[in-house]
Amino acid sequence: LEERLKHASAAVVLGVTKCFVCLTESHPELHYQVLLRLKDPLLTLVSTSCFELSYTVLVHILLLLSKVDSLGVMEHDYKHFFCRYNEPSYIKTVKLDILKTLATPANVGEILTELSEYVSDVDSDIAKKTIQAVGALALKIPEAVDTIVEQLLGFLSLDIDYVSTATVVVMKDLLRKYQQQFSRVVGVMEKCLKVVADPEGLCAVLWMLGEFGESIDDSPYLLEPLVERFGEEESASVKTELLTAAMKLFFKRPPEMQKILGSLLSKAVQETSSPDVHDRALLYYRLVSYNVLEAQRIINCAKQPVEGFQENVDKDVKEKLFGEFNSL
Repeated sequence: LEERLKHASAAVVLGVTKCFVCLTESHPELHYQVLLRLKDPLLTLVSTSCFELSYTVLVHILLLLSKVDSLGVMEHDYKHFFCRYNEPSYIKTVKLDILKTLATPANVGEILTELSEYVSDVDSDIAKKTIQAVGALALKIPEAVDTIVEQLLGFLSLDIDYVSTATVVVMKDLLRKYQQQFSRVVGVMEKCLKVVADPEGLCAVLWMLGEFGESIDDSPYLLEPLVERFGEEESASVKTELLTAAMKLFFKRPPEMQKILGSLLSKAVQETSSPDVHDRALLYYRLVSYNVLEAQRIINCAKQPVEGFQENVDKDVKEKLFGEFNSL
């Protein structure tokens, strides 16, 4: 079978790959040696001029790398997966996923430098996915978090709306794990509110204001304009997040937030057409009216840093996909 790895047909090479992987799966040492032997034929197929064929091989490589015992096989070949300017977006998307998988403390610096070039890509979806990949590297490699936060702050200075939105969403996720990093982010909160208009990005900024508002001198006054324009806001998710942020901040800065919160609850109960926003406002109002201390315990409870995100845990799906290896 090994001779078939030199075959010109990608289907044959992938078929041999599946045979080798399945036959050696219960023998870890042999399995690793086989994967090393498969590496060069697969990388050769990736460099083909046919994008559709390259994509097929790339997704199979990504699937192979999803196995923990396969990660070291291509650890030093990450540069093969750097994106080229003329590649279609579906190729770049898979390469970004592979780069995230191959990143280690030893190579993360070079990968980050390369990813920073893609943020200004003409394709906004690739720019967003690149920023998400940068955030994923911080969650995966704690040693790189300082560098990555600095890089994310640099993305905000580009003043591109979709880049700013994706960046603050990633920052929010990072702060759920690395809460101590907020001291470096606090200086850009006011700017974020001005440049971010997308509902998802605005929700991320409001979450940060509610969660860390005691560390921001002007946090109540950053919320005030949003409360005044509450009736003009079309997104129910933004309104709900604003209610939650205002409630959290009320327990941290009660003298400054009392009037603002009262105005917001009144508008949310009386002037909104969204049942979710209306019910959330009533819930908060009744909680505070019943027992302020109990409301504080429920709404402003201490949160443990997250270790990982559930959407990244899909072992069962990957096992099913392995059963369909080379079945396209």
